[in-house]
Amino acid sequence: MKLAFTKLLFLCTILLFSLNSITVSAQQIATPKNKFVQFYVIGMTDGPQSRAIDQFMRAQPNILISRADPNTRLYFAIFPVSAGFGESDFVAWFSSQGYQISCYREGIHGEDRVLSKEAYTCD
Repeated sequence: MKLAFTKLLFLCTILLFSLNSITVSAQQIATPKNKFVQFYVIGMTDGPQSRAIDQFMRAQPNILISRADPNTRLYFAIFPVSAGFGESDFVAWFSSQGYQISCYREGIHGEDRVLSKEAYTCD
C-alpha cells in the first residue's frame, strides 16, 4: 500500500513539474518584446519643453513610455518591436517640434542595457 502511494505521489509530482514547464514556456513565447530608445535632444532646455515633448510623443501610436529629462537633455521611450520604429521616425517627430536629436541608441527592453545618465556618452 505504501509503495503504491509513493509511486502515485511521484507520478503526480512529475506531472505537476511538466505542466509548470509547459506554462512557463508558453508565457515566454507569448510575451511581446518591447524596444527602447535613448538620445540627446538638442534645443530642449527646460521643464515646459520636456513636458510638451512627452505629451506629443505619448500621443503617437505605440509609444508606451516617454520621458524627456530637461536637466540631462536625455530622451527615453519604450514601444513594441512590432511598431517598427527606427531613428528616422524619431528624427521626423522631434524635428516637427523644432528639435534635433543626437547620439541615438536603441535596444530590446529587458535584454539590452539602458544606460544611466552618467554612463551615456556619444560614440
